[in-house]
Amino acid sequence: MEQAINKNGVKIKKCCASCEHKDFDKGGNRLCMRGNGHVLKDEVCPLWHISEKMDGIKKSVEEGKVKRPEWLQYLLYQVDCAAKIAEAAGKRFQGISEEKKEAMKRSWESKHGDVYL
Repeated sequence: MEQAINKNGVKIKKCCASCEHKDFDKGGNRLCMRGNGHVLKDEVCPLWHISEKMDGIKKSVEEGKVKRPEWLQYLLYQVDCAAKIAEAAGKRFQGISEEKKEAMKRSWESKHGDVYL
């Protein structure tokens, strides 16, 4: 399968799933907004253009795997909330423990699937 390199140097597979022009019909089937009709997630056409979400993906420094943007947003939100709680209690925020991160990851994965793309 062909690949493209996004602005952060991450290899992205060229397919409908990573294309800017994909959409879904009322039945939940993939639909090309450039006139190619219904398509499969692994199909690629000459009109393929990397989606904004895929273009912004970065590699995780700690593991070398690409994480889902939704997971990273959730994790940042949780860190922000914990920092605000510590501040309100007059304490210095020292981050979220690895145990807590693992628990959050397990909870996320049970509801939304793998944190990695």
